[in-house]
Amino acid sequence: MKTKLLFSLLSFVVITNAQGTWVKKADFPGVSRNLEVSFSIGNKAYVGMGDKPIKPGKYGTPSNYYVYNDFWEYDPAVNIWTQKANYIGGGSQFAVGFSINGKGYIGGGQTGDPMSGAILYEYSPEANVWVKKKERVNGFTSFDNPFVYKNTFYAIKVGFRQVITYDPIADKWGTKEWSKKDVDLDNKYNALHNTFVLNDKVYVFDVHKKKGIYTTSVFEFNPETLKWIQKNNFDGMPRYGITTSEKGYLIRDNDKKLSIFEYDDVSDSWKEKNNSIPFNDISTMFSVVKNIYFLSGNNLWEFTP
Repeated sequence: MKTKLLFSLLSFVVITNAQGTWVKKADFPGVSRNLEVSFSIGNKAYVGMGDKPIKPGKYGTPSNYYVYNDFWEYDPAVNIWTQKANYIGGGSQFAVGFSINGKGYIGGGQTGDPMSGAILYEYSPEANVWVKKKERVNGFTSFDNPFVYKNTFYAIKVGFRQVITYDPIADKWGTKEWSKKDVDLDNKYNALHNTFVLNDKVYVFDVHKKKGIYTTSVFEFNPETLKWIQKNNFDGMPRYGITTSEKGYLIRDNDKKLSIFEYDDVSDSWKEKNNSIPFNDISTMFSVVKNIYFLSGNNLWEFTP
């Protein structure tokens, strides 16, 4: 059963079914764009950065884009956006955001400067200030497959069997490597955000294509021992991975038709949660406690599983 309620004066939309509830929230007040960076701290979320092609449909180097450095706080409790201090690293494409111990971090990406992605900045919500942290040198400047595990940031460079680490307390970068005999992942179809952490376990998703059909191998990964345990496969190619306080989710994109799948780590099984997603593109997503939020252009949607 599906119910749709529209209140035009309040711009309030609710779409419900047995697999979850969608609620249209306050529009993002900034310029509509792609690839915003987001992270959550406590009961609030932070969104900013991103890019937009100067000429529609023209993609390529950073010079072909408008890039943004504005930064916003979203409070789900009151459904209000508040502009915060601009990101001081300038505009950047493909940057990564994460939070540890009440602080937010943004790094990676590209601005046209080949070393720009090696710089990391820390955001303090209380002071509303950005502080430059130690640069990562002698290595990659992009942070693929990022996740936070036990208050340490990790990024997996699949093609090189490397794990980049950052300890915010020591302000120190590190690199680990695993052996090809442990696991040999396919780097061709992997998205940039094919990881999530659930119940202190890290899950990595490795995409394969055979005869036009995508299948994703699922691995439980221990970043301390660099050991891999294969789990049951996921059908299709996931675009994003995310967790709430209770479950893990993958967003699958089939020809602009998005689907949400929930992972049960006890039974090692996947269940489709909603096949009526009210948008067809995601510029960023974040979770706050039990809910997931999707930003599509300026439209913000809250999904309660």
